[in-house]
Amino acid sequence: MPTYSFQYLDFEGLVKGLNGHGKIWFFGNSVIRHSSKCDTDHRSISDLFAAAIHQPVVDMSRGGMRTGRMLDIVEVLVALGLKPKAVYIQVPLDGDVIAQLNEISGVKGFFTTNFSELKHKLNLTEGSQIGSMKRVAFNGHYYGDYGEFSKKYFVIEKQQRTCPETMGVDKDFIAFMYWRNFLEKNADTSAAQEMNRIQTLVNKGIKIVFWIAPVNSEDISALHGSASIQGLSAYKNNIVNLMKNFTVVDMSHTVPANHFADRWCACGHLNDEGRLSVVSQLIPSVASTSHE
Repeated sequence: MPTYSFQYLDFEGLVKGLNGHGKIWFFGNSVIRHSSKCDTDHRSISDLFAAAIHQPVVDMSRGGMRTGRMLDIVEVLVALGLKPKAVYIQVPLDGDVIAQLNEISGVKGFFTTNFSELKHKLNLTEGSQIGSMKRVAFNGHYYGDYGEFSKKYFVIEKQQRTCPETMGVDKDFIAFMYWRNFLEKNADTSAAQEMNRIQTLVNKGIKIVFWIAPVNSEDISALHGSASIQGLSAYKNNIVNLMKNFTVVDMSHTVPANHFADRWCACGHLNDEGRLSVVSQLIPSVASTSHE
């Protein structure tokens, strides 16, 4: 396992796992812990889940964590002899899901992950960069890569956000963000290698629950038309079909726009009502993950 491509927070997750034998392991990206400034309850999804099921939950999430890295950590811990009660893995639809089951590995991966300013010296092509580094244009306007547009546009949206939260101020930029994160996709039609990777863990007795994170379909439809939601739903259905042999909780189109936070960033962040909705949809899966 190429742990030298891990971020330091991934090693923090490993340490948590070492103390988490027999407990529920909870993986995800910034959606797990992020809250809205308008919230009255700022608890994370993992904390709300633990309180609801009255069981210890080990939060091993971090911002920007890809599904493949979540599996990496599980594989390392299982190889070390650790066994969780269950593993909950967030599957975000903002990106190519199957591609997210893999990570850039090796020494080059270590530097591109932890020292992004060196990526140009490592002769990375635009096509080899992960989604957060891609430089793209939308409707004839060039917004730059993530580092560029987050510094310029995110700051403006944060300064002008209100309670309750709205879609945001710059609708053209927000339309770009939803297109970039959810609509600019390649069809994942074959994923035998990735599914075999998951099956190997299941064969070792690891109980895994994948949950497809909520998508702000109302804002996407308002900005890009209802046909865009049909396309995204078809993409999601294909992912569910690819993962048909595993436990999947699909909550992609179950949360209304006013239960999302930071709607302008199209990053799936949820307010307290949205996070509670996720927990309520995860609770039924707990019984199926109990040890016999």
